[in-house]
Parts: sequence; C-alpha cells; structure tokens
Amino acid sequence: PDAAAWFRRAEALEASDRRAAESAYRRVLAIDPAHADASLNLGALLCETGRPGEAIGLYDEALRTRPHEPLLHYNRAIALEDTGDAAAALASYHVALRLAPDLADAHYNAARLHQQLGDAKQAVRHFNAYRRLQRQR
Repeated sequence: PDAAAWFRRAEALEASDRRAAESAYRRVLAIDPAHADASLNLGALLCETGRPGEAIGLYDEALRTRPHEPLLHYNRAIALEDTGDAAAALASYHVALRLAPDLADAHYNAARLHQQLGDAKQAVRHFNAYRRLQRQR
C-alpha cells in the first residue's frame, strides 16, 4: 500500500490498537517523510503514551521538510510543555502564531505560559486574541 493507505489504516487503528497505529504511522513516514499529518498524529500518539521527548524529535525531523507548517510548531510546543520546558514551548507557540495568527489554541496556551512565567502583559494580549478568535467562530 501507498502512504495514503497506510495513513488511513493508522487512523483507523488509533482507537483499538495504539501500537499498531504507531507502526502504521511510522510506515507512512518511511514512504513519505514529508507527510505532515502522519507526523502530527504520531507525535500526538507519542505524547499520549508518555513519550514527549520522542514526539519532539519527530516534530523536529518533520520541520526540516515542512518548516512553515504551523500545526507542527504547535504540537511541538505541546510536547515541550509535557517535558516541562515552558520557555521552549512558548517559543514554538510564537512560531506557530507567526505562521497562523488565527490559531486560537496557540494564543490560549501562550497566554497560560506567559502568565506562568510572570509576563502579565503578554498573557493578557494572548488571552484577548484567544477570546476575539473564539467570538469569530
């Protein structure tokens, strides 16, 4: 099967067999290393199974071929948060927001981290952007 077929299989397996889903996503990436959706889904799966460090490596590799993909930066930020690296996570959220200023969840997460790091002004700025985007939905 081609990458698209393996990707469909991986998505279908996520609910019932995470190990098989992970293997299928890895197969997609072996066929097509630039398959952003496979990287996004596999990275999320790695985070959900307590392996954020592996997810960060996966996202870093994906960003070599897709540096302008905001969701890769966003998901990388989530994985970085899972490792406790708030400053690096915040930097990744900011890259995601430069690429996609309407990414509401990135504004929310950036606001939380700014607040946590003691930067109230930036926290308010991002919370306001998040609220504005939520109203537009």
